[in-house]
Amino acid sequence: MPCSTASLNAAINTANNMNSATLQLSWFCTYRIVTPAVPSSGLPRITGNIALVGGLGTKIRRDLSAPTNFRIIDVGDDARLQGTGLSIENGKDATGGGILNAGKVELTDVTLSGNTATTADGGGLANGSADAEAVISRSVIRDNTAAGGGGIANSGTAKITGSRITANTSPTGGGGGILTEQNATTTIADTIMEYNTVAFGGAGILNFGATSLDQVLITQNRNSPANAFPGGGIYNVTENISPPGTVTATRSTIWLNQPDNCHPAGTIPGCAA
Repeated sequence: MPCSTASLNAAINTANNMNSATLQLSWFCTYRIVTPAVPSSGLPRITGNIALVGGLGTKIRRDLSAPTNFRIIDVGDDARLQGTGLSIENGKDATGGGILNAGKVELTDVTLSGNTATTADGGGLANGSADAEAVISRSVIRDNTAAGGGGIANSGTAKITGSRITANTSPTGGGGGILTEQNATTTIADTIMEYNTVAFGGAGILNFGATSLDQVLITQNRNSPANAFPGGGIYNVTENISPPGTVTATRSTIWLNQPDNCHPAGTIPGCAA
C-alpha cells in the first residue's frame, strides 16, 4: 500500500465492506492524520475483520498540526483488528487515546506511544466494554496519559505477554500502567512494568477486578508523594466493592516501587508491602 493516509482510509473502508482483509502497510512510512476520517477517530471505524501489517518504521500518527482531538483507531462491536509491526502515536480523545475497543484487538510487535485520554481512561488502549477483548504480545506501551489507566484501561478481558509497559501516567487518578475495572479480567505474563506514575494509587496496577501475574517485573513505579496514597506497585481495591478485587502473582517480582509495593498488605500473595 502506498505511504498515503488517504489510501489507508480507502483500503479500510473497502475491507469493512468485504468484512475481512489483510492490509500490508508501507515500511519506513508515517501515516500522518491531520483530519479524522470520522468523528473522534483518525482512521475509519473498524467494523469487519481487518489486519494491519506494518514493518520497519511503520507508524500511524495524529499529526502535531491537527486542529482537533481524535483517537487513532476505533474498533466496533463484533469487529476484529489484528495489528502487527507498527506504532500508534499521539492519539488524543476523551477515552481510548490510541485505541478504543468494543470488539477484539490483537496486537503483536506494536508500540502505543504518546497517546492521551483527555477526560477518562485508557491513554494507550481502552478496552471499553465488558465484551471487549485485547490480546497483546511483544509490544511496548509507553508515554501514554489518562485520568485512569494511563497505559491500558480494561473493562473486559485483556491478556498481555512478553511486553513492556513503561513511563505511562495518570496525573489525576490511578493505574498508571494498567487499570483493571470491576468485573474485568487482566492476565499478564513475561512482562516488565516500570516507571509509571500516578496522582493517587496503583502506579503500576490499579485493580478493581481480577488481575493475574506470571513472571512479571513491577518496579520503579511511583505514586505522588503529595497525595500519600499507598500501593505504588499494585493497589488492589478490596473495600466497598462486591466482589472485592483479587490479584494473584506467581514467579513475579514487585519491588522498589514508591511509597510501597502492594496495598492492602497481605492481599497479594508473595508481595511484601
